[in-house]
Amino acid sequence: MKRLIAIFSIIALAAVAAVAQTMSVAGFEERPMDMDARVTHPVTDPNGQTCALIKVETTQTGFGFDTGVIQVVKTEQKIGEVWVYVQPRVKKITIMHQDYEPVRDYYFPTGALKEAGAGSLDAAALGIPDYQQ
Repeated sequence: MKRLIAIFSIIALAAVAAVAQTMSVAGFEERPMDMDARVTHPVTDPNGQTCALIKVETTQTGFGFDTGVIQVVKTEQKIGEVWVYVQPRVKKITIMHQDYEPVRDYYFPTGALKEAGAGSLDAAALGIPDYQQ
């Protein structure tokens, strides 16, 4: 009986570990030559400023994003990426998904994002590795 309980416990722990997969940021790069945020697909925030664009490179869907007090203005699911339009001055982002543990408070290595067209950064790429279920 004790052996059966021990085997069941091991199986249960393995199942919990498999469900709680960890998500991570694979990389972050500035793309100052990307024209999507300022020319082809601009989005403005409630204050009339042109949003910075973060392109999250992933084939997964169902992500949620939080930037704290400075808000996420809009998200768009694209092929191979999620476009996240944020207000200028965002310094960090939390990335959530129902199947993975969240990436909390990922601080951009470049510092605060700037308004599209007003500074050197209007688009950036954030890579999220693809995980198998």
